[in-house]
Amino acid sequence: MASGGFHGGSSHSGGFHSSGGGGFHSGGFSGGGFSGGSHYSSGGHYSGGGGGDGSGLILLFVWGPLLIMFYASCEAEVYLGLNYLNILIFWISGILFYIAGKQYERTAVIEDVKRDCNHRILGYVWHGSLPSFLKNTDQKTWAGEYCDYKIVFYDKEYGEHNARMVGELIQRTPKIIWAPYQIWVVIGILSFIVTLFFYEAVIPFFENAIMSDVAFEFFDNLVFYFPSIICGLSAITSLVIVAIKDSLLYECAVRIVHDNMAAQKKLRTETQIANKMSEKWYYNICPNCGANGGYTNRFCHSCGSSLEVNEFNGSISGFHRITEYGEKANKEQANKEK
Repeated sequence: MASGGFHGGSSHSGGFHSSGGGGFHSGGFSGGGFSGGSHYSSGGHYSGGGGGDGSGLILLFVWGPLLIMFYASCEAEVYLGLNYLNILIFWISGILFYIAGKQYERTAVIEDVKRDCNHRILGYVWHGSLPSFLKNTDQKTWAGEYCDYKIVFYDKEYGEHNARMVGELIQRTPKIIWAPYQIWVVIGILSFIVTLFFYEAVIPFFENAIMSDVAFEFFDNLVFYFPSIICGLSAITSLVIVAIKDSLLYECAVRIVHDNMAAQKKLRTETQIANKMSEKWYYNICPNCGANGGYTNRFCHSCGSSLEVNEFNGSISGFHRITEYGEKANKEQANKEK
């Protein structure tokens, strides 16, 4: 029958059983131990957590080496479901969680957009620095190069439109991309907690199963490292999602900038036209054929004559129409008849 790499015996026996105290003989992993022949000895209980946050940055970078030193001082190859390798995996995962958490801060306001994107939101999302060619703009919503962007939701003119655009992006993309960062941290922490008892609870099923030595060795390692693998994958996934989210928001920022620039251009054009039109007066009734002219008509729709008043003395403060002929209109009509 198969024997695990760290636990001798005539039947299936897991190679990562923790020492409960006293000596423990290691049979060697595939003939030689995981880290050479060694024995177990009891040691103090260690209580740790997964993942890290900004306030515990120093602790995050030292707790892994400290735990490894603790194991070395106890001469423990496996203790409480941990060994050097999965301690290292959990430690690296904590660093990745910290990096991802700092990146998620840039897009934290997305949670408000998800709840309600139809009202003004006090916040913005961003990545990178303001490009040099945009420094003369309003420095609000912009899209640069290499996925550098900024989308402002507090702007009085375009904030609500920007939020709706991002809300539509969230609706048409996979929801996992916009899941709160804390979900991945919770998975990492639970993985660390579970690893303290997972191996001892699961490996007996495989020890009692009929299988080859090679198959048992595979499941022996898989069961032992499974929680740390889940933690590592969660940390990596959180970082990958940051990159995907930035890419999607950048493309959204490009569209928003184009929309806002088009709206600004339209507003400037309308203002210019209004200013130009305000310098002129127009007849409401065609002085040539007497047809009624619409408010926006500059030429008679009936005869094609211009409705513009050629001469008018008086203050001009806006777009005007003369609603009646008056003396001036009658005079111009009489002159044309001559």
